[in-house]
Amino acid sequence: MDDLTPVTSSNIAAIGYKPDEKLLTIRFKNGGVYQHHDVSQEAYDGLMAAKSKGGHYASTIRGKFKHTKVWRDGERS
Repeated sequence: MDDLTPVTSSNIAAIGYKPDEKLLTIRFKNGGVYQHHDVSQEAYDGLMAAKSKGGHYASTIRGKFKHTKVWRDGERS
C-alpha cells in the first residue's frame, strides 16, 4: 500500500499520491481504500489544501476518475 498521510476529516482517514503514476489513494474512516487513476498533481494539491477534504473529494474527485476498490474491513478485493 502507498505511504498515506493522515488528514483531518470527518470521512477521510489518510491520503497518498504517486505523481509518477498519477495514482491517488484514499483511506476512508469507514474502512474502505480506493485508488483513483490519472489524477493530476494539481488535483491532489487541491485536495490536500482544502479545508474540507471530504467535501473537496466529493466535488472534484469522486466520480470523475476511474477508481479501484483496494481494501475494505480487513479483506483485499
